[in-house]
Amino acid sequence: MIFALRRSLLAFGLALAALGPLRAQPSSAAAPAREATLERHTFHAAALAQNPLGDPVDQPVLVYLPPAYAAEPTRRFPVVYLLHGLGMKPADWERSGPGRPPLSAAITSALRAGKIHAELIVVYANGANAHVGSLYMNSSIAGRWEDALVHDLVAWVDARYRTLPHAASRGVTGLSMGGFGALRFGFLHPEIFGAVYALSPAFIGFAAEFGPDNPTLVAVPGISSYAELQRHVATTRIRENYAGLLYLCAAALSPNPAATPLPLDYPFVLRDGRLVPHPPTYARWQAAMPLTMLDAQLANIRRLRAIGFDVGTSDLFRHIPVTVRALDRELTARGIAHTFTVFAGGHTDRAPERLVEHALPFLARHLQFSPREN
Repeated sequence: MIFALRRSLLAFGLALAALGPLRAQPSSAAAPAREATLERHTFHAAALAQNPLGDPVDQPVLVYLPPAYAAEPTRRFPVVYLLHGLGMKPADWERSGPGRPPLSAAITSALRAGKIHAELIVVYANGANAHVGSLYMNSSIAGRWEDALVHDLVAWVDARYRTLPHAASRGVTGLSMGGFGALRFGFLHPEIFGAVYALSPAFIGFAAEFGPDNPTLVAVPGISSYAELQRHVATTRIRENYAGLLYLCAAALSPNPAATPLPLDYPFVLRDGRLVPHPPTYARWQAAMPLTMLDAQLANIRRLRAIGFDVGTSDLFRHIPVTVRALDRELTARGIAHTFTVFAGGHTDRAPERLVEHALPFLARHLQFSPREN
């Protein structure tokens, strides 16, 4: 049922990551083998029980354990949670291609190359649902995905693995939809995550084509079912698929089970042939968007150990450079320290390098690697 929409959204979710180096170890013929491992599991996400879309309660998760995990059986490790983009699932991080190794291999190579000062566990979380993407949010019509990851998954990881189970030793990163989720998780849950890095985060604020100036959004108010939306998306160019994206965002940001014909509210209404903001819903979206939630969440944001994000100069989703640059300005205006990188390229260009060379080294520099650190 979702294939047409999934194909048109695939550009939002393509990335590969890598992590840091080994700490020096004494040489010994009897030393345990220093080999990284990638474990594939399901965990029980109680928050998704009886969710309206019928998504499974047992969710997939991949866990990368660095070489020192097996070699040093008493050592505990920080954890980085990795959030994918629209159209992806956790296993997609392991896809390889010319010049692009699987994520687990890229992490190991980066460790051996000394690109990060210490080793971390990396958890590939799932945010794909029956609507293609959950935006990692709680929704009365799409399920409690924020709770499933922030509470259920984190608790599962801390119970199963030798982690440092406190916010100062947890980071979160992600690309596009995952960057949106990473910023929100950090801004809303500094008691869980101590540092955040977002790559080309999407939907963080209204701008450009992600707003009432996009004429293709006029089609949305007349659509009366998800199936009809899929048919519309399947027959339009990718630049016009904001009709589909707006639906996914509304399902996460402004669900309304009592509304008909669709159980959600849109931030725009059609008036005299034009889209104009619908004040209550528009305000609801702004309160949930990282760019426009800053003042309401300022105390939380100031608790974070570090914030970082990047954007490409030629991102095909035009709202992303506009809103990410605005986030840089707004954080600066509030005196909040952060790292902002602009790179020459598009939405997913050089995603593996950006993760290896910027996001994960950044998180490793700011996370706590010992229970005794301040």
